[in-house]
Amino acid sequence: MSSAPDTLAERLTEYRRLFEHALTSRESTATSTTFRFTARPGVREWVCDLAKREAACCPFLSYEIDEHGGEIVWTATGGLGVALASTGPGTANTMGGLFEAQFASSRVLLLTGQTETSSYGKGRSTLHEADHQVEMLRTLCRSVAHVSHHAAIVPAVFDAARDIASGRPQPGAIEIPIDLQYAPGDVLVGPPPDPIVQAPAAAVVEARHAFETFGRLGALRDADAAAALLRELGAPARTFGSGRGALTRRETEVLSLLTEGCSNADIAQRLYISRRTAEHHVAHILAKLGLKNRAEAAAYGLREQTERSVRG
Repeated sequence: MSSAPDTLAERLTEYRRLFEHALTSRESTATSTTFRFTARPGVREWVCDLAKREAACCPFLSYEIDEHGGEIVWTATGGLGVALASTGPGTANTMGGLFEAQFASSRVLLLTGQTETSSYGKGRSTLHEADHQVEMLRTLCRSVAHVSHHAAIVPAVFDAARDIASGRPQPGAIEIPIDLQYAPGDVLVGPPPDPIVQAPAAAVVEARHAFETFGRLGALRDADAAAALLRELGAPARTFGSGRGALTRRETEVLSLLTEGCSNADIAQRLYISRRTAEHHVAHILAKLGLKNRAEAAAYGLREQTERSVRG
């Protein structure tokens, strides 16, 4: 899924350095993100290099770099990207790319295989069998479906596309048994039964802006209202009002370690606490921030670090 010559962590470090050095503004719409940089010496080359590395990782997006008015303008646009993978190890190899898609709020649909329907879930260790593949994908994808009938393939694709395009864009995945992939039959592929609405993605941008503005102004009740709207739109949001969303100092330390990819055992060792206590801290963080799993927490922590570096 990714042919990038570097890792996500390496690019994030590069982004932070670039943002601290030259970023002046950032704008997002339902289908694009635009970064504006001061046209200092070497900045255009720096941006072009990062764009090239991103294109190797995310070829389903298009990247445009312009220079005008003393600014370097970098715009990334794209619709729904589709990745194909074989079952088991092939799908496992896509997890790094799916993590990047989740972190970057990219619209990516993974289509993967599974053992034949007659053997699925029977524990027979047949060819292409990967019983826990769906559970693995759910750690990074908001929408994961297993197709059990040939006629359900197209509706499943449309349903996944709608979910990916709704609220905060997140990757999705569909598991299709190998016998259904090769089964003969007529499939009506025409337009989806109803439009795939892009408006919710723009609504998330506006709600996020309102939430952050109210939070900075200390308007806690209004900030909580914006957070509630974000959750309705499928985007993660913490709360302010009763302190339920405020992380303690220890939880902030744990979130930082989650961002580094630490396991509960690693966290316990680093903070000199028991593994059970580390598990409790992780659970509290997920509940307070409205997140589903450790991967979302890590992505959240990385975004917070990047935003802090931009704000200075």
